Amino acid sequence: MYRHSCANCRRICRLSAVDLLHPDSLLTFLVQCGQFSRLSRCWEACARAVFHGAPGGPLAACLRRLLELYNLSGDAPAAPIEPRPGDRYDYTLSDRIDSDGNTVRELLLPGLRNAGGKLMHKALVRLAPGRET
Repeated sequence: MYRHSCANCRRICRLSAVDLLHPDSLLTFLVQCGQFSRLSRCWEACARAVFHGAPGGPLAACLRRLLELYNLSGDAPAAPIEPRPGDRYDYTLSDRIDSDGNTVRELLLPGLRNAGGKLMHKALVRLAPGRET
């Protein structure tokens, strides 16, 4: 089984209230969460893990948490790209992982748009065969 190895993601997702009570930890945490480049690097690490077989659910939850924290830091929020099961596959917003078809079966990792609305990372999805319409 593949273990997610991004130390920054593990540390941020497992921070407790006690960890955040220390002023230096809290300041570092908040500064890092306010930088889209940090969020982007975390997404890249999560994507590598998904490509190597890690389950997407826990990684997606961590990424959503980081996105929420990032969005608290600025005026213009970044946005996730989250196709739902049953949605038609859109290659402009999603990349498929180990599957063929034209219908989203599972969201493995949400994509990201930056605060300006630019697509920075496509969502990673697993597809199911679907009828052509």
